[in-house]
Amino acid sequence: MEKIGENFIVRTVLNSQGGLSVEAEAHVEGGKGLATVPRALVPGRRERSLTEDLSLGASRKDTQLEEVLRLLRMRQFENQQDFDALFRKNGPFFDLGSDISLALSLAFCRAQADASNQSLQERLSDLSGSTPSMPYPIVNIFSGGVHGGKIPFQQLMIVPRSNILSDNLKAAVSVFGEVEKHVKARNFLTGYSASSGMLTTISDLHQLLDIVASTVERMGLSNVVALGTDVAAEHLEAEDNLYRLHPDQPPVSLDDLAIFHRQLLEDYNFCFFEDPFGPDEEPHWRQLTAHAKPGTIIV
Repeated sequence: MEKIGENFIVRTVLNSQGGLSVEAEAHVEGGKGLATVPRALVPGRRERSLTEDLSLGASRKDTQLEEVLRLLRMRQFENQQDFDALFRKNGPFFDLGSDISLALSLAFCRAQADASNQSLQERLSDLSGSTPSMPYPIVNIFSGGVHGGKIPFQQLMIVPRSNILSDNLKAAVSVFGEVEKHVKARNFLTGYSASSGMLTTISDLHQLLDIVASTVERMGLSNVVALGTDVAAEHLEAEDNLYRLHPDQPPVSLDDLAIFHRQLLEDYNFCFFEDPFGPDEEPHWRQLTAHAKPGTIIV
């Protein structure tokens, strides 16, 4: 089902997990833009809420969306900032699900780019006042946490960092394939997560990191391929401000979790370290960022 305004359309589409996601279409003078947004399996507690009713049927969300589309029809927007400002104010725009607001924002950006005969990259470069470079792929190797498997961290990843995209993709496919052969040969592999990471019988985080790091070294890629992880610390929280790092061991304190992270950063060649703590633990975020070596991004 889709709801149509004069300049905007919002519809539901199937995502890669077989669930429903939001797609928006924006029409401006001389341009059209289309945008689809993903949905997190388990959003963080500080993330804005997603749309609860993606059938967009007769519900409060549906009525609210109709009102937003009506208000959009009545306005003309000078630029992206003018458009996005609507979603930061209290009212029907602010209360929309984050998936709808993001889809509308990105669709409008693409429509403006189309109207100006720009690529999306050129448009974003103009908006940010910077010249973006080709991003590095961050490739999931092992999954855990809410995705299944035995390890506590949500993802263990590799980050190929050549200046040539095709070389990075070759390195990613090669390393993934070698690691996959290794765990299959030892009957460690039990399946694959929704984010395509391998699920294994191994609960020791260090053991899986050692497998990845030794594979990278054996392939002669240590200077090209670094490690990454998504801790998703919110989902490790147990009772009494403790964190569970191993299914068969007692949970640890926040300070012990910080020590654990610092040791990982010292023992392995990480360049990307995501969500090591909950969103409220600002001092620990700052301390870990200060501890990390140059070139390592704490996200």
